[in-house]
Amino acid sequence: MPAPALRPETPTRPRPGRDAARDASAGAGALLRGARVPVVAALLLGLTVILASAFVSWKTYQRTIVDAGRELRTISVVLADHTDRAFQTVDFALEALLERARAEGALASADRLAAWARARSVHEALRERSDAMPQADALLLIGADGRLLSFSRHWPAPPTELGDREYFRLLRDGGQDWVIGPPVHNRGTGTWSIHLARRISGPDGSFFGAAVGVVELAYFESFYRELALGPETSVALFRTDGTLIARYPDAGSSVGRDFSASPQFRSTLAAPDGAAVRMASAVDGRERLVSARALAGHPLRVHVGTTTEAALAGWREQGINLIIGCGLLLLLIGVTLAAAARKAEAEQAALAERLRRESELAAQDARFRMAVEGMSQGLWKFSAESRLELANHNCARIIGYPRGALRPGATFEELRAASGKARPVLDRLATFVEARQGGAFVQDLEDGRAASVVYQPAPDGSWVVTFEDVTERRAAEARVEHMARHDALTGLPNRLALHDRLGHAVAEAAARGTPAAVLYMDLDRFKEVNDTLGHPVGDALLKAASARILANVRGARGDMVARLGGDEFAVVVALDEEGERPVNTEVAALARRLIGVLSEPFDIEGHQVVIGSSIGVAVLPQDGTTSDEVLKHADLALYRAKQDGRGRARFFKREMDQQAQERRQLELELRRALHATPEVFEVHYQPVIAVETRAPTGLEALLRWRHPERGFIPPAQFIPLAEEIGLIVALGELALRRACADAAGWAPGLRVAVNLSPIQFRDPRLVEMVAEALADSGLPAGRLELEITEGVLLHQTEATIATLHRLKDLGARIAMDDFGTGYSSLSYLRSFPFDKIKIDRAFVRDLGTSPDDAAIVSAVTGLCERLGMASTAEGVETEEQFRRLEAERCTEVQGYLFSRPVPSSEVPRVLSTLSSAARPGKAGPLRAGLGPVVPAR
Repeated sequence: MPAPALRPETPTRPRPGRDAARDASAGAGALLRGARVPVVAALLLGLTVILASAFVSWKTYQRTIVDAGRELRTISVVLADHTDRAFQTVDFALEALLERARAEGALASADRLAAWARARSVHEALRERSDAMPQADALLLIGADGRLLSFSRHWPAPPTELGDREYFRLLRDGGQDWVIGPPVHNRGTGTWSIHLARRISGPDGSFFGAAVGVVELAYFESFYRELALGPETSVALFRTDGTLIARYPDAGSSVGRDFSASPQFRSTLAAPDGAAVRMASAVDGRERLVSARALAGHPLRVHVGTTTEAALAGWREQGINLIIGCGLLLLLIGVTLAAAARKAEAEQAALAERLRRESELAAQDARFRMAVEGMSQGLWKFSAESRLELANHNCARIIGYPRGALRPGATFEELRAASGKARPVLDRLATFVEARQGGAFVQDLEDGRAASVVYQPAPDGSWVVTFEDVTERRAAEARVEHMARHDALTGLPNRLALHDRLGHAVAEAAARGTPAAVLYMDLDRFKEVNDTLGHPVGDALLKAASARILANVRGARGDMVARLGGDEFAVVVALDEEGERPVNTEVAALARRLIGVLSEPFDIEGHQVVIGSSIGVAVLPQDGTTSDEVLKHADLALYRAKQDGRGRARFFKREMDQQAQERRQLELELRRALHATPEVFEVHYQPVIAVETRAPTGLEALLRWRHPERGFIPPAQFIPLAEEIGLIVALGELALRRACADAAGWAPGLRVAVNLSPIQFRDPRLVEMVAEALADSGLPAGRLELEITEGVLLHQTEATIATLHRLKDLGARIAMDDFGTGYSSLSYLRSFPFDKIKIDRAFVRDLGTSPDDAAIVSAVTGLCERLGMASTAEGVETEEQFRRLEAERCTEVQGYLFSRPVPSSEVPRVLSTLSSAARPGKAGPLRAGLGPVVPAR
């Protein structure tokens, strides 16, 4: 059982006794006596409250009427100003329009005005200005004869006669410069509106017409409604002659009515501008307070009113509240008398509750001390005088403090003097205590453990220190740190650790010229092993390869082997510039050694696996000034090693960077050409010749890129690039569609052969695309021959075979290209019935001098003959090669002996020449009645 927490003694708290109970009873009696208030005093107090309430209610009534009038006056100012500006905006638009007419000479005569107004540009100006003014329904120009010349809503303006309008007559006959017409029913929109019209005069003052702005009354009604002034508030807009123009709420049939003779309208005219007048409304008959105000710039008046009932609603509510308040106050007097009798009892109950709380606090204190003793950390709490107030004994276990030396009330210095083997911890803690600065540190102990010490001062001068055993946590953090910087599979440092090590090497090379090298390497043929034998075998192979690399690197000199991901590794080597061998010689020897050990067979889970490695080398300090630059250059060298045939090492050279940039430029140009100018990709054709007849049986489609600046770019340069950057699918589709379209115009017996990339087989639309190309071109499927390499069958064999069967079901022929240069070719011949096998040119080139090549050709042709397949030899350039292939019963040949690849435009000529040169008495497809040599049209 743990020892109890230490604490200094505290005086006991006295319990309440008889004196306390007697004092509580005496206090309750005094409260009861004080509650005996004379009844007369209570009645007088109530009467006083009632009279005061009545006086306040009367004064409030008067103030409410005054405040309501003041509020209406304020609202009328705002609405009058807004309404004035709304009309001014339309007026300004009309003025601007007339200024434009005057500036363009349109006011020289009525005819010129009419011609100018009917122009579309004038209509556009009217429409633009009308659209910019939400209050304007339309802007229009009217000629002297009353006919509509220009209309903001329509162009040309509809033939409309407006000479009967009041505003037009007033301008024409009354001699006024501008008028505001009465509300009228708009013939165009079916809405009510008013017209703000300006006279158009000629140079001699003669009447040329009117410029009119049509203002929708709905705009003002909507604006008044959106102000949400209250359900009982009304806003009306009058002309100064008493005609009602607009009102909210809707006045119905009263709009346009003349109220000039009504007493109400006259009383608003007689009152000072904005003064509130109390009267019965002439529109709805309800008693209202109305504030009327004339517009500053137009002959209009705004009337803002509210019902007397609404204005006094607050006063009525306040009166009810006063009555309720009086009742409550009288009730309160009675309640106070009753409450006095219970006060003493409540105080006694409060005293009992206080004692109960103190008891609970004491229990909580005991539980707190138990929790302190039970916590996993060690805890010391000191007073402002640095004397120990609270502690547990975990510090004995954590930092080895002697149990017997821990005394409550002892000062920190006394505890420090008696700390024994915990003295180093307390000495370091003393620096924090002296500085009165919170902080923490981790102390390594004699037994190999580690303790975390946290010092925290309080504002009152006291302070707390905690001790925690962090041995396991530090070990866990070290494991996490190791995991963050090492590869989980091989245990080698990862890319992050490599960058740190390489950064150090770069800094050393820059400061002292210390040479170092980075060998960037990957495993050749690892992907094939991983795909064919599975990921567990691939993982085991990576571990075994890592072990071989480590065994050949000198770790004692600080060299590092890192795995960068996948099958990529990097080796950082510190070089001896004063050694016997040159730096490059030493690195080259290491690279050859690594390639050699990785080329030896691996025995992985019962499988004998043979891979290899390609290595790119960058040397410090000449090959880079940053870790990223050095890695990039080593990667470029690795890329060159792969291009040169794998299984070799290459040192970085500056031209590699230039070549990488050129390759990037070529990639950009390839993307641009494919998407913007696909016509630069041309399909050339090389004839395929029947050995028996020497007559053409078909042609192989070969894609060419005619660059506008570089000329023809070899396929070997851009096809692998297209495969690498994912453009081969689009390029392949382009070549297939063009080849099918061209072949559809050849003699019916000729086939066209098109190569398919392994990447195209990953496209789920491949079969659909081939079917579309055949359908679009009209080429019979039996005349299309699709050539694949053995690489197609290396990945996802079952899915690939299924795709080949679907292509076969379309009717297309399937040929295996470059047979014998890949892997496990014979097993593929068993898994799918190919129509043709193409013998790679590598076996044809030395057919006359190499017995091995002759044996391979003989074996392939014999195999095809037995399996019922055609055989085609590529790269035939001499008659001797042709005769040997004929002797080996090869079915077809193609090569420069017969024709180079030619554009589609030259195909008829080449076919005609080859047909003429065919052996007499032999019937090839062009001589067997299958059609002419020239393309069919």
